Amino acid sequence: IGANYGGPGREKLRYAVSDARAMIKVLESLGGVAPDDSRLLVEPNRETLLWEMGRLRQKIDRLRPRERRLEVFIYYSGHSDEDNLLLGREKVSYRELRGHLQELAADVRIVILDSCASGAFIRAKGGQKRRPFLIDAANDMKGFAVMTSSSADEASQESERIRASFFTHTLITGLRGAADASRDSRVTLSEAYQYAFN
Repeated sequence: IGANYGGPGREKLRYAVSDARAMIKVLESLGGVAPDDSRLLVEPNRETLLWEMGRLRQKIDRLRPRERRLEVFIYYSGHSDEDNLLLGREKVSYRELRGHLQELAADVRIVILDSCASGAFIRAKGGQKRRPFLIDAANDMKGFAVMTSSSADEASQESERIRASFFTHTLITGLRGAADASRDSRVTLSEAYQYAFN
């Protein structure tokens, strides 16, 4: 999801949409995600985002009986505040987004939020901050992991020089191989997190 416009009174972002495009490109080219299994939302409004979440739930429900393992990866780059994703003049609350994610019958749900105050997402309905998440039984893990570009009271930043947000640029660099600390030719979620954090 890429949303440059966060509503009146907020400076329009320059790279949220291109960051979302870059993320989907790396997931499809290196992450094993088939184009049929990915979806890019550009400047969605509230109705579109929630409709797509419902569509995703239906797809997972159809696949669940015949697939041994299902994983969901949601990426958002745009504006947010302490309680909501800001989609133009509309909002989707963290609580509401978390509720939709918990309805998904997937083994793993990974959410990456590149936006100001996005760390507040984990406070919505019982989230807990833990050490860098999934210790690396990578193919056996189950649950919900959230990675944010900022804490609940921090701003996230874009860069004219790199033509991206600092967080997404670094995360994608890590996913392309720079985060492979163990040198096993795989980048795990923990490695990607640690690389982006550092």
